[in-house]
Amino acid sequence: MKAGDGTGQEPDLLPEIPLGGAGAAPKVRPMEIIVVLLVAGAALLVLEPFFPHFVAGPVGLAAWAVAVLLTYARYGADTGNFTLLGVLAGGIGGAVFYVWQLPKSRFARPFSSNKTPPPADTTGSHLLHQSGIALSALLPGGIAEIGGRRIDVVSEGGAIDRGRTVRVIAVEGSRVVVRPT
Repeated sequence: MKAGDGTGQEPDLLPEIPLGGAGAAPKVRPMEIIVVLLVAGAALLVLEPFFPHFVAGPVGLAAWAVAVLLTYARYGADTGNFTLLGVLAGGIGGAVFYVWQLPKSRFARPFSSNKTPPPADTTGSHLLHQSGIALSALLPGGIAEIGGRRIDVVSEGGAIDRGRTVRVIAVEGSRVVVRPT
């Protein structure tokens, strides 16, 4: 029916949809469409971690939103409210499971690591007063080999030629200051 056709009835926003060809084809009822949207939305939300670029999650949420809106439009406020509460409870319950239980599950083990990284020596204090060779010209920054390792260094003053022996005189965070010897 069309709105304003004089019958006083509202148009059917979700009529039965015939499948296939003429006549005897089965019809999809509105509730089946709503259930398919709810199940597809849940499946897409479950698969979200496996798809890049956050595509499946928003599409799943949109499917849930359309299902709730169609329920309100087709079956009224009571059924719409019940569906909305069910979607909210399922969404919150799924989020709680995802955050608290999934990382501990057998399913997540291949994706997680129990190893702790070795502590990093961020101060570089072990380099203080060591000598090395400038591997590049220090203008004032460059690379020197100190203690068998290539280190980014900064000269104390002017340029230092490549191949000169240098000595670490200060370590300021990750900045290693050297002077020629």
